[in-house]
Order: sequence, then structure tokens, then C-alpha cells
Amino acid sequence: MYEKLYPNDEILHRHPFIHSEVQYNLIHLISSDEHSKCFKSKENNLIFAQSSGNNTWVGFIKV
Repeated sequence: MYEKLYPNDEILHRHPFIHSEVQYNLIHLISSDEHSKCFKSKENNLIFAQSSGNNTWVGFIKV
């Protein structure tokens, strides 16, 4: 099951995500756009982010 991912969501600041993210991560930029579609799994191990007219980014987080 999935739920809405909001800018500054706790999943974006937890160790598993921070440990594996690149220096400039588009997930942060995409999730800050109010028109983008962003979701996360309830288990906090998957992020789906898509800005209007662009490809989808899917992030898997090893917990």
C-alpha cells in the first residue's frame, strides 16, 4: 500500500535513504513541486516520484 510523499517527509531524512542517496538527489526537488505525483510505501522502503511531463523516479531503500 502507498501513501502521499510530502516535501521533507521523514523517509527522506532517515539513515537508509541518506546513506544511499547521491549528492544532488532529484527526489527532493520533485517532492517539493506541488504538481508532482509522489508516493511512498507504508513500510518506508520505496519512493515513487514524478514531475509533470517527465520520467518517473523509483527509489528502493534497503532497510
